[in-house]
Amino acid sequence: QGKAEAVAATGIANLDAVAEATNRLSASLRRMAERGLQDAENLAHAIKTPLSLIVLRAGAAGASPDADISAAAERIARQIDSRLRRVRAAASAGVLHPATGLAETVADAVLVASRAHGQGRVSASLSGIEGAKVSASREQLDEMVGALVDNAFRHAQAHVEIAARAEAGRLVLTIADDGPGIPADRLALVPERGRRLDERPDGDGLGLAIAEDIVADLGGTLSLANRAAPATGLIVTLDLPAGLNRT
Repeated sequence: QGKAEAVAATGIANLDAVAEATNRLSASLRRMAERGLQDAENLAHAIKTPLSLIVLRAGAAGASPDADISAAAERIARQIDSRLRRVRAAASAGVLHPATGLAETVADAVLVASRAHGQGRVSASLSGIEGAKVSASREQLDEMVGALVDNAFRHAQAHVEIAARAEAGRLVLTIADDGPGIPADRLALVPERGRRLDERPDGDGLGLAIAEDIVADLGGTLSLANRAAPATGLIVTLDLPAGLNRT
């Protein structure tokens, strides 16, 4: 149930031998995850330094201005940032997390998305968010919720609804927009990494896939559905383990 970092000794020789082996394996996997994270961070920094130079030189004020090269380099940098956050979240997936409040993450995500896409035209309503807790790190919540709220604001016409409710040890979070929605026969394709259903330049196709990966790491599910007619828009539903206050 994720309430202990190690199997406790029982005093029964045969069981304790199994517990010791299990604890050794757990510790080994944790060390491997930490090494993998460090390698990913080192690689990201090594790549981003020359990328920054390319962006500066290819920019409008650079020595070799080229808008296409500059845009491509910036896109690569964004994807590196996204993947690095994903690796960090995966590395911490096996670590016990205290109950993390949802309210601050949602508030930050709405603020960023409204400035990036809303331009004052998209409003948001929140319900059940205050006091809601998820068994996840703040970093995992920020990456997951941020990607989904950003997507909702990007496609909304005027309004986004974000709601949370508790259900038998789970936390169900829904994010709904009033945009055009997605053709039913294409809904299952959306989370595929890099796939986009439109050609808008302000998305890289990674957000939903990354969110789905993090949800899976947490032992949850992510589902997509169009709103029932006559309403239009997409509803994203997250079913996550509710945060437990451990002692």
